[in-house]
Amino acid sequence: SRNGRVAGDAVLKGIGRLLGACLRRKVDIACRYADGEFAVLLPNTPPFKSGAVLVAERLRATIEGMEFRNEDHELLGRFTLSLGIAGFPRHAEDAEELGGYAEQALIQARELGGNRLQVFGAPPQEPGQEDDSEQDGQDAPSVEEPAGEGALADDVLPPDWDDDLT
Repeated sequence: SRNGRVAGDAVLKGIGRLLGACLRRKVDIACRYADGEFAVLLPNTPPFKSGAVLVAERLRATIEGMEFRNEDHELLGRFTLSLGIAGFPRHAEDAEELGGYAEQALIQARELGGNRLQVFGAPPQEPGQEDDSEQDGQDAPSVEEPAGEGALADDVLPPDWDDDLT
């Protein structure tokens, strides 16, 4: 239905807005990947708990805790996020492999019940659980705090932009 599509678009725009608030400006890249899916590229960020897993869990928990509203401030509800994580060069040798492995991890996260993240090749974990993945003995670079201004609001309105994430 038209109302369902409009509400879905409002939620996707709200999630796009949150992605922008939770990622590093001028470093990380978020884009619409498929219908209802986003891809996030985190350059120089390992796919472990001190890197991509930390960012992904922050996104998952933020979305889970939000109430989404439309432009008229009508409650659309709460939503959850499933995330698949793959790293370069740890898991993949090129962009095509990287995307495929991230998609496989996403499918696994959904099959495990959703509202969770899954690192490609790692054992399943419950949402919010610490990731014990090995880091190849290397010190991982620190992940910067999001570049947003203060805490995120409890209600997320669709942004007034020209769908630059679609």
